[in-house]
Amino acid sequence: MRTMIARKVEAVTVPKKGGLWLALAVFLTTATLGVVINSFVFGRGLSLDRSISRYVGYETWSAILFALGNFLVVAMVGKYLWKLGEDWHMLRIYYYCAFLMVVGLILLSIFPVGYFDINGQRSVISFAHEISSRMMFIMMMLAAAMLAGNWRASAGTRAACVMYLVYAVFCVTGYLTQGSWFTPLILIYESVYIATFPMVLATCKGRALKG
Repeated sequence: MRTMIARKVEAVTVPKKGGLWLALAVFLTTATLGVVINSFVFGRGLSLDRSISRYVGYETWSAILFALGNFLVVAMVGKYLWKLGEDWHMLRIYYYCAFLMVVGLILLSIFPVGYFDINGQRSVISFAHEISSRMMFIMMMLAAAMLAGNWRASAGTRAACVMYLVYAVFCVTGYLTQGSWFTPLILIYESVYIATFPMVLATCKGRALKG
């Protein structure tokens, strides 16, 4: 009986979610400030075919602010993903994906796209940023797929993960192929893709075992 109760508690255990909401708030704040201020104060203009990274890479202040904010996001989201993996006994590949995801976010933060470009020539820093961001995008998609496939996930959690996964396939395909149907609105697609990830994680709820 004691073992059964322990298993039941284990099945519904999820980490505390306060850090996820803090990470979301920090990301939305730094990204919005970078886009709005660089668009209207520094005269870059608002264009939906530019990514968040492109905007924050225009100026030193925004590149630094975005990087500092992302370090906090890495700490909060990375901790949650790791604890959730332990509670749900995820496969080892899940931890690899979570690790590569946070590494990708760190690297794209310290390698601001466009900041070191000269005369329109793409720098090594910009190239490193693009590789890092693609890695992060793909790892987020794979993490959602593995959470959706875990038997401990509740029906609501699985539904949220599957819906995110469908959108992730759309975004990752458009991002990697630079599709003409994707790039004109990349600022919106990218913002929704990143912002909804911690929201999906916050829906994670285990289903209770019967018996």
